[in-house]
Amino acid sequence: MRNTILVFFSLLTFSSFAQVGGDDVYDFLNLTPSARISMNGSSMLSLKENDPALGLTAPSLLSKYNHRQVSLNYINYVSDINYGFAQYVHHVDSVATFSAAMQFLNYGTFTQTDPTGEVLGKFSAGDYALVLGAARDLDSNFSVGANFKIIYSDVFINQSFGLAADVSASYNKIANGFCATFLMKNMGRQIKPYYEGHREKLPFEMQL
Repeated sequence: MRNTILVFFSLLTFSSFAQVGGDDVYDFLNLTPSARISMNGSSMLSLKENDPALGLTAPSLLSKYNHRQVSLNYINYVSDINYGFAQYVHHVDSVATFSAAMQFLNYGTFTQTDPTGEVLGKFSAGDYALVLGAARDLDSNFSVGANFKIIYSDVFINQSFGLAADVSASYNKIANGFCATFLMKNMGRQIKPYYEGHREKLPFEMQL
């Protein structure tokens, strides 16, 4: 019975208030920070080990073993689209494990035309987020963490600015090979909308 329960929770991943694509702003925040995490379903909440990129998925998964580690990930996507992450982790004894990361999504270069099709020039578009995080072990099993995100988006002549945060708590029982995480992701607000008076919601999720 015990093994059945463990298997059930290891396979269980749910999202609450998850939105259909196109209903939110800053959806690039949901891009996975590494190929390894993408390979495992883009949501590795049940694994705490020596991989700093896990802290960008759920901040409570950071630990002292990530001290002075660097994570660099780049994806050359379809057409001219590319995105990536650059992260550094530093542990301070008796305080916390800190993380600083830069996330970007570049949509490439576009041709600007008027209604008649006459070419007026070129323009580019991109989304960027500075992610500052911290995690602390409460004891040998429990840990908590938070990521704070400063978001900037530039689409042609329209720019947007927002703030968001991830908060998570993890229980990791190494002897039994069991790990569980509760995550509240992308809590925040669009401070400056693309169009005045048209503020959009962020892609908030709760995951277990």
